[in-house]
Amino acid sequence: MWLTVNELSLIDFYRKNEFSPVRQEIPDLNHHFERRASLYRNLGILPAFIHGRTVLEVGPGSGHNSLFTASLKPEQFILIEPNPQGVNDIHDLFNQYHLWSAKIKVISQTIEEYQDDRTYDFVFCEGLLGAAGVPDPGFLFKALAKFVSPGGVLIITCMNETATLSELLRRLIAHMLLRDGDTLNEKVMTLLPIFSPHLAQLHGMTRRHDDWIIDNLINPTVCGQLFTIPDALSTLPDQFEFYASSPHFVSDWRWYKDIYGKEKEFTQRALNQYWANFHNFIDYRYVFPPRDVLQNIKLYQLCKSIRLAIQKYEREKSDKILSEIQKNLQECIIIVREFSPETASAMSEALNLISHQPLEAAHVAKMTNFAAWFGRGQQYISLNRLG
Repeated sequence: MWLTVNELSLIDFYRKNEFSPVRQEIPDLNHHFERRASLYRNLGILPAFIHGRTVLEVGPGSGHNSLFTASLKPEQFILIEPNPQGVNDIHDLFNQYHLWSAKIKVISQTIEEYQDDRTYDFVFCEGLLGAAGVPDPGFLFKALAKFVSPGGVLIITCMNETATLSELLRRLIAHMLLRDGDTLNEKVMTLLPIFSPHLAQLHGMTRRHDDWIIDNLINPTVCGQLFTIPDALSTLPDQFEFYASSPHFVSDWRWYKDIYGKEKEFTQRALNQYWANFHNFIDYRYVFPPRDVLQNIKLYQLCKSIRLAIQKYEREKSDKILSEIQKNLQECIIIVREFSPETASAMSEALNLISHQPLEAAHVAKMTNFAAWFGRGQQYISLNRLG
């Protein structure tokens, strides 16, 4: 299932270039562990919940996040990593932390290849399922699901077109600047001074800038199919129910004695609040009150149209397609201005840039409003397997 999208899947791209572009720069391990603990807390997982339990993680990449999970002392911790470079990075990292190295077992396979009759209390799949380079995310979700024990928890990441709009516009700008025939390294060296000033404004950023540029702006699989929170909640509705998310967008003021039988509706309430708060995915800097669901769906549809047009533009480099992108972006700006003038200004700056050619790299690097605008990117959700 890894070999059929854009003639190159995410894992194929990594293997072909012999790297794992998910490395993190973590000068303070305690701060890293505190961030991971905060994420787990948002997902309804306290450290004691992992202690003595069985854990399976799929696609751990460099292993930096797995390090925290291992420190919580699970009884068994299996890491499934199909990228050979990622496997090497995991071993190198855990060799530095012998205290936790005995807690892990690394298997170099895809989850589709992995054979195991056991199920696990926790199954993690972070930064993979929601990534566009996975040809059939629904198939992958089901492959993960079969390893979750009844009563266990599946933790995944999802993406949507609105949360990734700012990154996608940066990708469009990058492809307008890059030259055909450049090597991967030449592309990175071109884009690094342009977009590093943007990434520097993300104060919690621990990922290397060159890795982010490769994975988001150059990687040919990025414009493929996304896997959204509604996709995840509708894939196996009779087997899993919504548990928690990061960021939190669900609140429940019901009296606990009223929550039983058909009245539980955890998943449906999550879906309702997802769409009512959907506009908050577009800019990580702000949180706004709920809006009309139909208006939010319209925003989603426009962002989806922009994504599809950018995917087409990368293949054809057509001015007609670029005009279509500009038109849809202008309509997005009108909607966004109703609740966030600052975000709309950032989008207008991007629109003005791509509307005037040729682009100047120095100008992109010095942008102010657009440089500071990032969406909420990937979202984490935890799902409880029904017993």
